[in-house]
Amino acid sequence: MFPNIVAYLPIVLIAGLAILGIYLRLPSVKGRRGETRVERELRRLDPSDYRVFHDLLLEAQGRSSQIDHVILSRYGIFVVETKNYSGWIHGAENSRYWTQSIYHYKLRFPNPIKQNWSHIYALKDILRDFHGVVFHPIVVFAGGAELKNVYSTVRVIYLEDLVAAIRQTDETVMSDEQVSMIAETLELLNVTDRVARKHHVKNTRERKEVTETLEDDLVCPKCGGNMVSRAGKYGRFYGCSNYPRCRHTLPIG
Repeated sequence: MFPNIVAYLPIVLIAGLAILGIYLRLPSVKGRRGETRVERELRRLDPSDYRVFHDLLLEAQGRSSQIDHVILSRYGIFVVETKNYSGWIHGAENSRYWTQSIYHYKLRFPNPIKQNWSHIYALKDILRDFHGVVFHPIVVFAGGAELKNVYSTVRVIYLEDLVAAIRQTDETVMSDEQVSMIAETLELLNVTDRVARKHHVKNTRERKEVTETLEDDLVCPKCGGNMVSRAGKYGRFYGCSNYPRCRHTLPIG
């Protein structure tokens, strides 16, 4: 009996390692590993100066927004979008998609700067009663990626540069009392129910599919207006016909 079991052990081990490898490559798992690295790095911040929140799920105007990391301080609110990628990263601030290149393999992924701005807009809506709040968007690559061709006025940095980037901003814009009140608001509004969080993930996927379909037909996913060709500082692009009421844009090509 035992010899037969021993004979099958190598097969079981190989199968187990293969399943583990597939699991670790799942986008949700890779993303969570990157967020965990950022969590550890943010522990270096002085807790008397910074209030750190991870994996916030907030609801605003009937929609939910899941934010990787929010750091509150007298120097403003730092909103951090985490990406866990390898290879070369190419992208521009106003592009719809960025590209990951590994030799001849290329993968498009949504512009993380735009993702982060959508989180900031949600926070602005939730914190609209607080005046003078300053937001600092940061995109962090926590994997082994190299930022090869990234053009942005928003900070797009490596994990090892995150804490230094936050500490560099040292102009006081909020009082300690205001920081405490905002922290209490976020703690109160953070959705922790597991069912609600699963529902958020499902809705996010569905909204993404609808948005991509509308944009392919040159229909603005925000207001339903037509997307028309316009000339800008960096060339031509599609802009919503309802500008300035709606500022949604798309790259051409």
